[in-house]
Amino acid sequence: MRLTSQVLSDAPTIINPEKQVTLLLRSLKIPYLENLGITKDTYEVIDLTDNELIELSNFPRLKHLKVLLVGNNNITSISDDKLSMNIPHLQTISLINNNISKFLDIRMLSNFKNLSDITLIGNPIADFPNYKYFMIWLIPTLKVLDFSKVKQKDLIKARELFGE
Repeated sequence: MRLTSQVLSDAPTIINPEKQVTLLLRSLKIPYLENLGITKDTYEVIDLTDNELIELSNFPRLKHLKVLLVGNNNITSISDDKLSMNIPHLQTISLINNNISKFLDIRMLSNFKNLSDITLIGNPIADFPNYKYFMIWLIPTLKVLDFSKVKQKDLIKARELFGE
């Protein structure tokens, strides 16, 4: 299903337990992102879980968006080099159960200045040796990775393995 203006206007809006305004676009078989500018930057959370997305791209400027839920899709890469400029306050991204298999495919995440919580469980990349430490090194603002708090000893190990 295409992400048309009608789909966006018909989509439920809720206030989540953390009191964030959330746009629910779950399980609509959306293959790619379009027309999100219609939301007029109203939402702090956009939930695109259980769709058919292949890549994260084509985001308009959404300065209020803090949480992006895109688990259970077919995402293989985050290739939009303007993504961090278009979503400058993103703090949390859930990429659970996608198809990300190379660190190169997520290097753009390092451009987010406020990104503190990432979930990549269920992606091939999460099975790589030293995955945890590379992610901590790649994203210095990271505080939670795959539901586990990043500890000082993890930061030290990441720097030992990959440098300052």
